[in-house]
Amino acid sequence: MNILLLNLARFGDLLQTQAAITGLVRQGHRVGIVCLDNFTSAAALLSGVSYIAPVSGSAFLPEKPGRPGMSDLPDMEIAREKNWPDALAGLAAWRDDLCSAFAPDRVCNLIPSLSSQLLTSFVARGASCSEGRHAVCAGFFVDGHGFGVSGNSWAAFLRGTTLSRGVSPFNIVDIFREIAGAEAGAHDNALCRPPQEARAAARDTLRAELSAQLSGQSSAGLHGQAPDCRGFVALQLGASEERRRWPVSSFAVLGDILWREGKYCPVLLGSKSEIHLAERYGLAARHPYISMVGRTGLTELAAILSVSRMLISNDTGTMHLAAGLGLPVLAVFLATAQPFDTGPYLTGSCSLEPDMACHPCAFGVSCDRDFACRSCISPKLPGALALSRLEQGEWRMPEVSDGSARVWFSVVDEQGTIDLQSLSGHGMSGRASWMRVQRHFLRQFLDRDTSQAGFTPKAMSTPVPLPKEMFLAAAGTLEQAQGFVDLMRQQGKVLLQKPVPLMRERFMASWGKIREVLGGSPLLKALAVLWEQETQGQNLHLDNVLTLAEDFSGLLEHIRGALRG
Repeated sequence: MNILLLNLARFGDLLQTQAAITGLVRQGHRVGIVCLDNFTSAAALLSGVSYIAPVSGSAFLPEKPGRPGMSDLPDMEIAREKNWPDALAGLAAWRDDLCSAFAPDRVCNLIPSLSSQLLTSFVARGASCSEGRHAVCAGFFVDGHGFGVSGNSWAAFLRGTTLSRGVSPFNIVDIFREIAGAEAGAHDNALCRPPQEARAAARDTLRAELSAQLSGQSSAGLHGQAPDCRGFVALQLGASEERRRWPVSSFAVLGDILWREGKYCPVLLGSKSEIHLAERYGLAARHPYISMVGRTGLTELAAILSVSRMLISNDTGTMHLAAGLGLPVLAVFLATAQPFDTGPYLTGSCSLEPDMACHPCAFGVSCDRDFACRSCISPKLPGALALSRLEQGEWRMPEVSDGSARVWFSVVDEQGTIDLQSLSGHGMSGRASWMRVQRHFLRQFLDRDTSQAGFTPKAMSTPVPLPKEMFLAAAGTLEQAQGFVDLMRQQGKVLLQKPVPLMRERFMASWGKIREVLGGSPLLKALAVLWEQETQGQNLHLDNVLTLAEDFSGLLEHIRGALRG
């Protein structure tokens, strides 16, 4: 089968598609990928892809040459000036070329944005699969009436987690794989390695630049430094948002530790827009370093990572690239970023986050603590962790720690998916315990066989303790929501026998109450969207909705039963 995946997102999100591609190829499928045209070179790093279809939305919305005074026209007049017939014809021609070259049997979109959903359905309806019908849509798409659809339970859950932080216990790589219907396996996230000649060139460049620096160390104020170097450690200074960026001053102190205590030379990475960060690093540094900021394309970036000993990074696309290349990663997660869902997909990688009750912060919320999380993690901690991994082969917490960070390392669980374990003693914290409960029951619910009646998940061996306040909030919300689910089930049974308007209104009111109760809880917002999406699936009859309600009631009951205050 030819399966076309759509991932119209950023660099890092695209790389996180690799495990889904690998799993599908192992199942015997040919895989194509649709990506934004500025990430075509990133798509070339994906292993197992048979066809790449870059797309540029702006190319399909050209304007006619502006006539004098056009900027002063009302919006409707400007809209008339756009050449919409040509734009639509260009989009149709792009689709025809794609379908002619790859002929998808299934079109699976991994990103729940409206533009991606529309494009998915547009491509699928223009493609004729081997059986002479339109290609099947999967993941996120729109139905024939224009309503958004989540193709399976995992897609519905991802739609919910995009609206709230701190509620997903699954790495996005595993969620992408489940949405695509790909099987799990070891090392599925391995990207294509850069060519040998590129790696050799990167190694030569770094050695030459370090040699030049060390030969002039007197003028650089580097008196007393030994000229030997035990390897290069890459540092990614930037991030997608300022609030998610560890301070440059902290990176500079970390660089001092790496060179002074281990003779590891920092190599700065980043785009041209981040050159100012490298300049600030240089003003603070008291050690030799190499700046490759703004000097690399993706091939050169991958080559530098391949000849480095480690990457220390914010939550960035470079972090995901390093993980896909098998390079040890130490990542810092601040503000809305958290390692549980977007951490590096690599066994044995290490992730740090501030040990603050407000972390991770919610989307769209102003910080009333002046982004204190950015200065919460002392450079001494990642310095000690990095040196232990570089010199002893494992991450080791220092004997004395300021307790300002939660430290996690990644492991593979029994299902072949990435999980986190604590190095800092936070494994039994309320948040980690809640993640463990969700992970246990949600996986079973999302993987359940919908053709079988009744959801009977395997219980946890022992109740999971939560802080009293957290327990009362979660247990109370779960009990209230389950009460409305059970009420809705009873109303539905009556409605099956007597489809009268009054009972239909009460039935829908109970349905809305379930969504309202769960959506009002920061811990359970994702379940609210999951409930909404699951019960509004395509071609669902009332008896199907009641079966879903029974399964959902079982999910809520078992989660509540696993909690202990």
